[in-house]
Amino acid sequence: MTMLRGVVDRAIKPGEARPEAANGHVFDAITAMMTYRSRMCGCEWRDREVEETVDQLTVPPLRPNGA
Repeated sequence: MTMLRGVVDRAIKPGEARPEAANGHVFDAITAMMTYRSRMCGCEWRDREVEETVDQLTVPPLRPNGA
């Protein structure tokens, strides 16, 4: 979770993410997805899969326009 928070903090500084949107729910969602896929699918995450999940699941609600 610390790594995710660091990534989001870096996006907030230049205005790419809204500070109020970076909350526990956002961080829990990505962690929950990773845990689910690891346990239910029995697979490890490749770097590209982590990037795609963050880009598609975590980043949109953080954007300044909320979309």
